[in-house]
Amino acid sequence: MKITHVSAVCRSVENADIFYNKLLRFVKVKDFFIEAELTDKIFGTACRCRIVAYALDGQEVEVFIPDIFHEERNPFNHVCLEVDDRKSLVAACEDAGVSINKISRGDKLLIFINDFDGNMFEIKERVRS
Repeated sequence: MKITHVSAVCRSVENADIFYNKLLRFVKVKDFFIEAELTDKIFGTACRCRIVAYALDGQEVEVFIPDIFHEERNPFNHVCLEVDDRKSLVAACEDAGVSINKISRGDKLLIFINDFDGNMFEIKERVRS
């Protein structure tokens, strides 16, 4: 089994481009709209959405940019990203004003970041074998 994509919600294409393209280095691969009738059938919420898809190393993030942005979200939703250089990513996020939460857990440091629209990401260093 593999995850083909994950989804996130952002207020604007600009926010999505800064976070997913500039900071995380995903490449924009699709940009399209779905109408309110379809979002109502799939998600139970009738709202026209622009969808911008970003890809990197066979992984894809579909970013929904709804005509009407809702602040509510499930606080447990997050995506775990395994990166080559966690320290550099965290520094770039700090420079960009991204919210960073560092939690000590025993001898480990957990790092969670939130993009500009409240989507949460756990950041892990890629383990080299």
